[in-house]
Amino acid sequence: MTPSDIVSVTTYVVVGEDLATVMAARDRVLGDHRAASTLVTVPVLAQPRRMEIAIVASRMVGRAQSGDVTKAPIRRRVVIRPR
Repeated sequence: MTPSDIVSVTTYVVVGEDLATVMAARDRVLGDHRAASTLVTVPVLAQPRRMEIAIVASRMVGRAQSGDVTKAPIRRRVVIRPR
């Protein structure tokens, strides 16, 4: 999958982190592709990290037959936890 397959990004950032840096990094990865994006500030995360990013991506696989509307996209949810 590539960034163009991303349909939504949710970023959880601990209060006090530089939000401009987080948003600039997101924009660099997505480039001109526009996906739904939500940024949530939280007091703490379950793991001792500064941020957590959840990405949902979707891509059609296989070849659809003429008139075949039963093909479903592959969807993956990936959580990125910076070290």
